[in-house]
Amino acid sequence: MNADGPGQYASGYLLYHTGNGVVAQRFDPSSGTLEGDATKIAERVQQDRGVWRTSFSVAANGVMIYHEGGAAALKTKLSWIDRTGKVLSEVGSDTWQSPRISPDGKKIGVMLGDPQPDNWVVDSETGTRTRLTFATGNRAGDPSWSPDGKWLVMASPIPQAGYGNGLEILDVSGAGAKRKIDLEPNATANAPQFTPDGKYIAYIRVTAEGSSLSAIAADGSGKPFKIMDIPGALLAGLPFRISPNGRWVAYTSNESGQSEVYVTSFPKAVGKWQISSNFGAYPTWRGDSKEIYFLAGNDLAMHAVLVREAGNGIEVGKVQRLFSVSLLGSGVPYDVSGDGQRFLGVILTEPENGALTLVSDWKAELKK
Repeated sequence: MNADGPGQYASGYLLYHTGNGVVAQRFDPSSGTLEGDATKIAERVQQDRGVWRTSFSVAANGVMIYHEGGAAALKTKLSWIDRTGKVLSEVGSDTWQSPRISPDGKKIGVMLGDPQPDNWVVDSETGTRTRLTFATGNRAGDPSWSPDGKWLVMASPIPQAGYGNGLEILDVSGAGAKRKIDLEPNATANAPQFTPDGKYIAYIRVTAEGSSLSAIAADGSGKPFKIMDIPGALLAGLPFRISPNGRWVAYTSNESGQSEVYVTSFPKAVGKWQISSNFGAYPTWRGDSKEIYFLAGNDLAMHAVLVREAGNGIEVGKVQRLFSVSLLGSGVPYDVSGDGQRFLGVILTEPENGALTLVSDWKAELKK
């Protein structure tokens, strides 16, 4: 089923968030099956997309309480930040998700909108926006640039399958050109990324059996092929980053018992080097492939570490804590300039003071 948060069971129904509200659908707990259609019982319920949490609760006696506001109530600012955490300038205030800086540094690919975000391209200096998709429900997001800066690739729902994601490639000129790559059945794609030579699109492939880093030709020809397995199904949606020189890939795994950042060679995974040691996630690279950035620690502070190629492997330097800023993690909540001196971050600000609404009998909404 399509949902953007955990469900709650009460009185023979499963309640969950989709779009901008909460719906209820009959559920048989003995067989684990849904019945009939879902009916919306609450509009504009606040949701934190960073952790897929919806602010509502139901009780067996028919009482429901929820926080009004929708995802837009969690306001964010897209800002340029230096290596000390100082905010240099603000691109704008909105519901930003997954910003990616273009190869020439002049544009930003981003997901924007509530309740269904769409793809936009934003001028990195003036903030001028160009919309690429329109109410298509592309919630998977995390757009990534082609090396020539002419295209964005993103994970896109497969309507005919009813679930899962394929790949969609968008023309950033605004001409409207796009093409889709539907992958094999019973598999879904997350966090796609062009390889630095532009020949392939790598992505996290998720199936019932587990997750892997896989790739397919950028023109959609041929079959997908696996690069490496990624331990930890819970981390299947966390993006990875191929180094700009195309020789390495940084990714997240919980094989040690908690989320950590690792690096292996690319495109053939040989060797493995652990980068973080105190809960790490969301890695990205400096433009020269000599420094890695990631969020780590209980406060998810920005960290940096120098890496040096040594033969067929890498040498990892001392990890440096840079700054702590409340970044909203939906996709990768930041990107970094090619020289590593400026970060583009989605900063969480104070949410709107939406009301708490108490419903005495939510099942009554099913009869309307």
